[in-house]
Amino acid sequence: MTNHQWALISENNSYIRDSFMRVWLFLATIVTAFPISTQSQTQLDDNNIFIGGRFLLANFQGACGENNLECNDTSKGMAIYTGYMLNPWLSVESEILDYGEPNATYSFGNISAQIYGIELSTKFHYPLFQHWSIYAGLGVALQSIDKNIEWTNSNPKNEYLTPVISMGWEYRLSRQWSLRGQYQFLDAIGGATTLYADSHIASIGIAYHFQDSNHLAGPSYKVEPVTREAFGKETIHFTSDSFTVTHDENLIRSINDIKSLAAYKITIIGHADSSGNESYNEALSLKRAQSVSQYIIQQGIEPESLKVIGRGEKNPIADNKTPQGRAMNRRVEIEYLFLKKE
Repeated sequence: MTNHQWALISENNSYIRDSFMRVWLFLATIVTAFPISTQSQTQLDDNNIFIGGRFLLANFQGACGENNLECNDTSKGMAIYTGYMLNPWLSVESEILDYGEPNATYSFGNISAQIYGIELSTKFHYPLFQHWSIYAGLGVALQSIDKNIEWTNSNPKNEYLTPVISMGWEYRLSRQWSLRGQYQFLDAIGGATTLYADSHIASIGIAYHFQDSNHLAGPSYKVEPVTREAFGKETIHFTSDSFTVTHDENLIRSINDIKSLAAYKITIIGHADSSGNESYNEALSLKRAQSVSQYIIQQGIEPESLKVIGRGEKNPIADNKTPQGRAMNRRVEIEYLFLKKE
């Protein structure tokens, strides 16, 4: 799409702009409704709500005209955001941003633009290691641009709607805190005086994940003495070649019981059937264990208490020659070791 065509859409065709927003809101509604149908109407957990802030470095590619004497098309900004984890691999987020103030100098005067925005997005998360995950996002942004044009002695203000794509990484520092690095691309923001600049944004930020108050403060009573270690175990099965975790009521109940204990360790062991080669199955079993680890962390377990192992096809519990046996071998075993009170 040429700059001229984009101008016709963004400035002269409000119907298309409004239709785009309605489509995005419809998709967001469908995504938001998803956990209600997959979690048997389980109440939303406060652990899934987060809020954060980030510092931005934004480059507005092509914002300056060819005849500029000086071009400052890179600016610093900041943002605050909040979101909700629908499940371990999907979140919805909203954000308020200050993109900074790019400016340019020409022989006939200066022009600057203070840019603010609101963004709505859906992000898809993929666990890599015990504390690390990557994600990709898709959404829309509404920008408010306040221009200062010296040669016309005017301060026009315009609003533009544009799609946003993003990708990034997240590192879980603890159950409550995480670091996030992100790259964003916004297509053809601005107007004729800013030459419909493409925006490339790099950022670093930190987020706080709220905890369920029911698990933070218990009743006031005398702590009973710890006498011995106790052991528990859960098993989750997977479909062929899959590492997606689905909602598991038994696992949720076990996690809630574990969180009330004084001390615990959890070992997550991934397994695979014998389909495919050995190295692939070992990597697949580790991805399964990492997915379960991310799911457990989202329920409020400290990452430091988890140990993740992938054992591939080495420890079958059933015959891999039958479909039923292979289904039993595609599993993750969750072993709990905790201090039991007398």
